[in-house]
Amino acid sequence: MKRRTFLSTLVALTLFSVMAFVGNSSEAAAQAANCCTYTIKVALPDFCCPISVRTRWSSGLASVQVPEFGTYVYSVPGLCPPGPTFGWVSFDGGITTYGFGTHTGVAINGCTATVVIGLDASGCLIISIF
Repeated sequence: MKRRTFLSTLVALTLFSVMAFVGNSSEAAAQAANCCTYTIKVALPDFCCPISVRTRWSSGLASVQVPEFGTYVYSVPGLCPPGPTFGWVSFDGGITTYGFGTHTGVAINGCTATVVIGLDASGCLIISIF
């Protein structure tokens, strides 16, 4: 019985590790290798700005200050090309991080926002905040 429990646990951990690796790989593969910039689009009222945006990349962290409503383009950290892999984004020094997808109810400077993180037509990261 002990051997069977051990083997079941080992198989479960192995499957979990493979699934986590495949999940991370698909996000990395989705971004174009020539992306050396990323875009942040803000459609929040001025009283919600400025917004501190911190992004995590395979090449390091990038912190930018988005001053107000509008579209902004920033360079990814590190040498490029090849473009680094995107990991996550956080806002205003918060500990909550967000990856690809749509996130509702995100607290930013006392405002509640929807954040959509995806790829633009050229395959580069775009973060929309509204």
